[in-house]
Amino acid sequence: MTSAHPVIVVNDPLRLDYSKLFHGVVDDIKASKDQLHSIDVFIQSQIKDSQALNLLLSTIYSKIRSILSDFGFDYTFQIDVFFNSTKFEKLRENWKVLYHLENEAINNSIPELIKVVTIPEASVLSKLHVPEKIKDSGRTFKCFDVTAVGGTFDHLHDAHKLLLSMSAFLTSKTLIVGITGPKLLTNKKFSEALESYEKRQEVVINFIQKHISSEVKFEIFQINDVCGPTGYIEEIDALILSYESSKGGAFVNKVRKEKGFPLLDTVSIKVIGSDYGNEENNWKGKLSSTDIREIEVEKLQNLQK
Repeated sequence: MTSAHPVIVVNDPLRLDYSKLFHGVVDDIKASKDQLHSIDVFIQSQIKDSQALNLLLSTIYSKIRSILSDFGFDYTFQIDVFFNSTKFEKLRENWKVLYHLENEAINNSIPELIKVVTIPEASVLSKLHVPEKIKDSGRTFKCFDVTAVGGTFDHLHDAHKLLLSMSAFLTSKTLIVGITGPKLLTNKKFSEALESYEKRQEVVINFIQKHISSEVKFEIFQINDVCGPTGYIEEIDALILSYESSKGGAFVNKVRKEKGFPLLDTVSIKVIGSDYGNEENNWKGKLSSTDIREIEVEKLQNLQK
């Protein structure tokens, strides 16, 4: 069971910058006597466009992660961002303190056990500049019946969460999730720190159950070849990829064409990390499971000294 933790409720993160609010909350967490290891962000406004959501999620995850790092918290501190969610009543069971701005109304169904902290707007808020090309330029909410997404999902981190969240956003009926099996991971760096397939599957399922709409089902498949389930399940409409792995979409469609399957619509999302990350510099600044495994190996080596 998830331990009680804080939540930040915001109304309009596409138009307003909540960075100072995030900073204040993390400051409170650092000063708290409780050993807190996670925080939620609950967005009350409805998100309708995938490009806007991509920008929103990468911004929130990156800003909070940066603030957490400044306060000495490492990658094990968990961030979860909820949007277009109908699970407020369920999620609130895990909330201990709720932070919100004084002029932003919040859901009335807040249990008395949850401490509500109201923050003056003027002290924390400023406007964001959202490029016009971002507004209403992507795919719409639940625009595909069946989508597929895949990855190792080792030491599930913010970029994985963004990928899974975007996939859930685009799906109206079934989300197919491929998780890389042990067969394809033998040459991974710092493989001794790789989580087991069972552990990775458990964490992915837990995340999806919290974030996916109740009317959307999901299926988990083990990936043991390049294409995974997209290579043998015909009834898929779209493949969700990071920019880093977007070339894989062309290969998948080549295989599907050879089999007489419909080609997939591919949707690429922005990698969390440096705005300057690209193929030429190996996606500099992106979050990496490899980096996390390296840290875990170093911890183990230090313990053995």
